[in-house]
Parts: sequence; structure tokens; C-alpha cells
Amino acid sequence: MARQWLDRALFEPRTVGQWLVYWAIIAAILSTTIELAVLSQYPDTYAGNQWFFDASHIFLTGFFTVELLLRLFCRPAPRQYLFTWQGAIDLIVLIPAWASFVFPISAASILWIRVLRLLRLVKAMALLKQAKRGNHEHLAVLSRLAPLFAVAVAIKTGMLFLEGIGYWPRITGLETIITVVGFAIGILLSSRLATVHSRIYGFDQSIQSLVGSTEAARAYADSDLLLKWLKEIHEIITSGGEDQGFGKVNQRLREQSGTKIPAPIYNAMQRDALYVLHRVRTRTPRVYTTLLLRLSAIYIFVLMATMPGVTGLLATILAIYAIGGMSVIINAMDKPYEVSDDSFVNADLSGIERYLHEEGGYTFHVPTSDE
Repeated sequence: MARQWLDRALFEPRTVGQWLVYWAIIAAILSTTIELAVLSQYPDTYAGNQWFFDASHIFLTGFFTVELLLRLFCRPAPRQYLFTWQGAIDLIVLIPAWASFVFPISAASILWIRVLRLLRLVKAMALLKQAKRGNHEHLAVLSRLAPLFAVAVAIKTGMLFLEGIGYWPRITGLETIITVVGFAIGILLSSRLATVHSRIYGFDQSIQSLVGSTEAARAYADSDLLLKWLKEIHEIITSGGEDQGFGKVNQRLREQSGTKIPAPIYNAMQRDALYVLHRVRTRTPRVYTTLLLRLSAIYIFVLMATMPGVTGLLATILAIYAIGGMSVIINAMDKPYEVSDDSFVNADLSGIERYLHEEGGYTFHVPTSDE
């Protein structure tokens, strides 16, 4: 039982206690970045508190060693874990650290051993991406940005190290350009956010209008046929736009009841249905998204390269969270409805589902994160 609990805590946490273990590992990985930043940017502070950082080195090496042993203990096939990329990172980082306690090595070698710890940021990326599987909606954006955070922090910390030893050039004179480009990216993001917000709002309105016009049409046409027509629309929405027979049902409705239903009601039904189906299948033009992604990537890299010190590291993290977070939310809103673990912004289908359940006896299955 304890073995199973540890396996969950280290790989797929579910309970509060397991999440505490999980986040303790991530915190330990991120602390190596802070240590290296102090070492490279504030050598006097490091020298004055070397005993603390040496103790930290010993503690973290012991912590990650225990973590590796626990992962091997929990896995059904321990040797197989060592041949995964996560296991390989553990060994690449730990073997030089263990060797530093046995063999006399230079201070420069100690620095590079600590630089190797940046590889663990790649592992932290994988750990953070697990957060969205634990029904933690408030971590959804962070989990999607985890790869960007890991790569950017690793690159920037490497730059900090090179700055500290004098191998990274000081680039000046780009402050105005960075400000203007950042403002332009903000304008692009805000305009796109306004567009997708109006589209998803219109989608919600059309869903409610469909329910209302269907209810009104039931006084003039076959009730079962109308409910089946509405159910087909629901299935297309939840399938991401895949037509599962709506065309035939719509043709039958037109042939059997098109003349019986008053024109204003029938036209409203068809208009809203066509809008909803069109909206489910269409996305923002790819050229816009591609331009925005490339411009954001260039902007963040230039920010990392030109803004020195820990200030540059913090600015990079904030830029990724702001630009990347808005991009993630906008991309999610661009899809009105998506049934997956990655979905956290969906149109509200509760009205149509409640109506179909109450009037037609239909039931709806909501997938869980384990499926």
C-alpha cells in the first residue's frame, strides 16, 4: 500500500499528501536555479556564505539520490526507469555530484557540476505538465506553459553563469525597441482576445436560441424529430465538428415539417444551427497565430539576451507568463467546445443538455480526467 502511495506521489499525484511530495520535488529542482544565479551574479555573497551553499549542495544531492531510489523502488520494473529520459537526467546530474565527494576536483569543476543541474528543469517541465491531470484548474495555464518556463529558465540561468565569468557580452541600446515590440504584441493579443470572446459569446447565444426555437417549433411539428435534430447538433459540437448524421435529420425535418413550422421560427432554427456548426469547425487563420508565436519567441529571447542579471531572469518569467498565458487562453477560447484533459474554456452546453434530458430523456456522459 505504501509503495503504491509513493508511486502515485512521484508520478501521478491525486491526494493532498501526494501533491505535497510532488511540489517538494519541483521546489528542490527550482532551488538549484536560484543557487546558480547567486553563484554567478553575486560571487561576494556566495563566498561570504559558502558554508551554506556547500551544505545546500550536499542536501540537494542527498535529496535527489533518495528521490531516485524511491522511484526505482516504486516502479514495477526499476531498470526500465533508468532507460527513460527522466532516469537518464537523474544519472547525468547525480553521477558527477557523487564523484565530487570522492575525488578532489577544482572549483571550476564544482561550478559545472552545478550547471548540470539545469537539466533537471527539463524534468520539472514534465512534472508540472502532470498538474492538469489532477483536476487543479487553477494550474491549467501554468502546466501548459511549463515547457516554456523550463527551457527559458535553463537558457537564462546559463546566460547568468556566462555573465558571471565574463563570457556573455553586454548588449545595450535595445530598450526602446523591446518596449515598442512588447506593446505591439499586447495590441495583437488584446484584439484577438476581443474577437474570440465575441465569437464564443455569440456561440452561447445561438445555443440558447436553438433551444428556444426548438421548443416553439414543437407546437407545429413532430416533437421526437425536433429533439433528434437538436441532439444531432449537440453531438457535432461535442465531437469537434464531426457530422454524425445531421444532414439526413435536417433534410427529413425540412421535408416533413418545413412548411408546418412558421417561417420566422424555422428560419431562426436553421440560422442558429448553421452558425453553431460553422463556428465549431472554423478557427482563427493560422497565419495570424504563426506570426504571433514567432514574434513572441523572438521578443522573449531578445529580452533574455539583453537584460542582465537576476532582473532579466524575473523579466523573462513574467513575459512568458503574461504573453504565453494570454495565448493559451485565447487558443482555448478559439475552440468553442473540446472534450479532453487539455480543455478548460468551453462553451456552456448545460442549457441544451438539460432540455434534451427533460424533454427527450437523453443522458450525457461527462468524461473524467482518468479516461
